[in-house]
Amino acid sequence: MRNFLEWRVILDIALITLLLYSFYRTLRATGTWKIALGLTFTAGGALVARLLGLQGIEWIFSNFSQIAVLALLIIFQPEIRRILERTFSIGHHRRMGTETRAAEIVDQSLFDLAERRWGALLVLPGEVPLQQWVTEGVRIDGLAGVQLLLSLFDPTSPGHDGAAIMAEKRISRFGVHLPLSTSNRLSKDLGTRHHAAMGLAEKTDALVFAVSEERGVVTAFLDGEMVKLSSRGDAAKLIHEHYRRLERFAGSVVRKKKNPLLAFAEIGVSFSLAVLLWLTLIQSGTEIREMLFTVPIEYNKATKNIEVIGKQEEAKLLMEGPLTTLRSIDPYQLRVQVDLSSLGPGRHQIDLSEANIVVPNKLRLLDIQPQNFKVQLKQVAARNITITPQFIGTLPSGHRISRMEITPTSITVENAAHIDTLTTTPIYLSGLGESTTVQCRIVVPETLQEQEKKWPDVVVKLTIVKDKK
Repeated sequence: MRNFLEWRVILDIALITLLLYSFYRTLRATGTWKIALGLTFTAGGALVARLLGLQGIEWIFSNFSQIAVLALLIIFQPEIRRILERTFSIGHHRRMGTETRAAEIVDQSLFDLAERRWGALLVLPGEVPLQQWVTEGVRIDGLAGVQLLLSLFDPTSPGHDGAAIMAEKRISRFGVHLPLSTSNRLSKDLGTRHHAAMGLAEKTDALVFAVSEERGVVTAFLDGEMVKLSSRGDAAKLIHEHYRRLERFAGSVVRKKKNPLLAFAEIGVSFSLAVLLWLTLIQSGTEIREMLFTVPIEYNKATKNIEVIGKQEEAKLLMEGPLTTLRSIDPYQLRVQVDLSSLGPGRHQIDLSEANIVVPNKLRLLDIQPQNFKVQLKQVAARNITITPQFIGTLPSGHRISRMEITPTSITVENAAHIDTLTTTPIYLSGLGESTTVQCRIVVPETLQEQEKKWPDVVVKLTIVKDKK
């Protein structure tokens, strides 16, 4: 086991902790943390099964692991994309004077709209690009002001049901449609405007404000959380915090005041899971185990005229190595090879050793059974056997075969002293009224079927003539 206090180990665990914590916060923001919790318990069960050596459970998880990874990538694709976008986005420098004036304009406009019971959606982008999640809308690129915002969301204004996007102190687009929330975090009493605001806040780090035309309430949405603003100035505070967060290029979520103990507990759980994951991976990667494999024996004969009698078909190999390597090895990668090229006819003892085994890297051969066995090598004579076509039926009346050509006419066969001729598959003569060529196969007797031989096709060319009356 590696030194747990080594700097590489500490950095490794710290990065895993950060990854787990970021993934948890994203899942919690999007409302899919229950799915992740169930998958965590499932993964924990798999780890416990591996540590306890429960082979049945291990087999199930090992056979479904590749499908499970693909399924996880599909299920959590939006969350993974969001984490990557937030991680690799590039921050923008903002001037504090511009931020302060923009925050005051937005704050005054939102509460003026709420007093008039005019609905509104206002988006302040973060680091994550919005292009993927919003429609094009109408580009206006106007200097933000209270009167401009009031006129855009006037109930008689075209596109007032859409959202306005404000970057620093300018309104870039208006009449934009936002994605609806896919979680169940919002009450059914809230309308489409609030669900759209939550949808964008779940998928990006944008700060979204929604004004309810029915209740005259201003609500802020950020990182999948909803905060009701009770008085003037609250929106300005959130905007300042939003911009400061972007300047720090941090992933903290500015929303309702959070219990520090809860945040510490979340980090502690992420750290514990990271340590458990690290220890499990290290243990499975370095733990030395023994495993028994049954492997076929391959024979390399000196000549084609040698037949092996009473040969050993397989051997059992006891291998030692890292558990992960042993579990990933394919038995077909292990081979036992016996070279008979230097042996002549007769009875021989074959001794098996590591020299006969092809062993993958990181594995060591502990034992092989049997360590030796006897084989009989027999010299077999080869002879040419004539090939005879097999005819069934008769030619039509008045027709006869005037000439027959067979290719090949014979074939060399080993250990065939008891065989005088080989026949082809049937050639049916009935209905043949003219010359023809037939391709047949050789009918191989049972005594020759064990030979490792490629039997050629036979071509029979028949010249058929009609007798003169």
